Parts: sequence; C-alpha cells; structure tokens
Amino acid sequence: MTQFKSLSGIAAGALALFAAYTQAGVVFSERFDDYQSDGALRAVWTKAGGSAPSICREFADALPSTPDQSISPSVRLGNGLAYREIGQKLSGSWTLAVEMLHSNYLRGAGIAIMDAAGEHGYLLIWDSGKAGNNSGMGSFTFYKQDLKQEWSNWKAKGTPVKVTAANGATVGYTKTNHAVVGYASNDGGKTYGTDWEGFAHVTVSYDAALHTFTIRMDDAVIFTYTDSAFTGFSRVYLRGNSFSYFDNVVVSTP
Repeated sequence: MTQFKSLSGIAAGALALFAAYTQAGVVFSERFDDYQSDGALRAVWTKAGGSAPSICREFADALPSTPDQSISPSVRLGNGLAYREIGQKLSGSWTLAVEMLHSNYLRGAGIAIMDAAGEHGYLLIWDSGKAGNNSGMGSFTFYKQDLKQEWSNWKAKGTPVKVTAANGATVGYTKTNHAVVGYASNDGGKTYGTDWEGFAHVTVSYDAALHTFTIRMDDAVIFTYTDSAFTGFSRVYLRGNSFSYFDNVVVSTP
C-alpha cells in the first residue's frame, strides 16, 4: 500500500479490510512501483482522452499552510482518462479496490470498470466538493456508461443513477468519510490542519448472484446499487481532474 510520513485518521480495521481485498483471488494488480519514467507508464496505461497519466512521488498539495508529503510511487492524472486491460473477462463476482486522493476542492476523481470496447460499464466519481461542504470530505456519485463508441471524453460521465445509502434512503449522491485532500479540515472545512490522513481506500464490489454493487470507503459501506444491464468487464479506467491521484489498483474475485 501507499506509504506516508504519517497516517493519522485511518483505522487499522480499514487498512486490514483493504489489504484483504487486494490479496485474495487477485486477477489484476497495479502498484505503480516499477515504472522508471512517464513513458514507461504510458506504454502500459493507454491515454483514452485528455491528459496522459504521470508518475508521482510526492503529493504536492494546493492548499495553504499544509506541508507536502512523500509517498511511494502513485499516478497523477489531470483532466483525462487512462485505461488498462484487466487481462480476462469478469463474468462473476468481483471487487475493484483503489486508493484515491485529490489535489484540491471542486474536483472529480473517478474509477470505472468497462467492457472490452470501452463503451459499457460503471463509473464511480469521488467529488471533492467545496471546502466547507461535509467537513471537506466530499461525496460519491455512481454513473452507468452506455456509450455508442469508445469512451474518450473525460467530461462525459454517463448517466447518474439512484443508489441506496447506508441509512436505507434512495439518493442521487452520498457523502463520503475521508478528507479529500488528505488533510483533516477544521471549522467546517474552512481552515486546514496538518494531520495527514493519506489516501482514501475505496472498493467497488459486485455480487453476481444478487446483481448488487457495494461501495465502501475506509471500511464503511457508503451505498449499494442493484443493476444487471452490463457484465463481462475487461478494462479499468482512471478518470482525473487536475489533479487526481491513484495507487494500488487491484481487481480480485472470490
């Protein structure tokens, strides 16, 4: 997992759960540790549209009075899309795990799982929102991608769907529970502390028997969504928004 100078705010249970998802039944694993250049990364991760991904070895924040943090290699993506083939078609249950972080507020970082043509699938957007909203922890929105051609426009997110929040309510978006820029916010997100929470641990799990997606952040169930429109996924997409950070992208099966 991503290594930080300090990790206050992430419970050991969340790390343990994320580790379990990224170790058992792994069919795809991208740690971003071995790329020596952006060119080497881009030879593996295809730019689908907009900006190309680059290797990042330091999280350079865009907020005042907060120090930068050294991290193990991750990916930095501006306004763009990048994808990699999983290497097989997922026909049953699966879990997609990823670590995510934003450089600033009012951004939308995304992770998607799509078919071989890059036309059909599902996209999870983590919206960093305004600093004063939800104590600087943002929100999730889930989208269904039903395109006529391969996804290449980073602004095109598909159709947002209604999901079932953890409290049972049917909603169009759900609040999340992790500081979007890695730093704890104070005073309703209007000022910033120096406690470094690190990357958020996000999992998208699909139960093929129930046709249900379960989305978690740092061990907590954020929402569920039931749909069987698309199956047979074989690509993972990263969606950046000046700037989004990703690490430890893992797909596993039971």
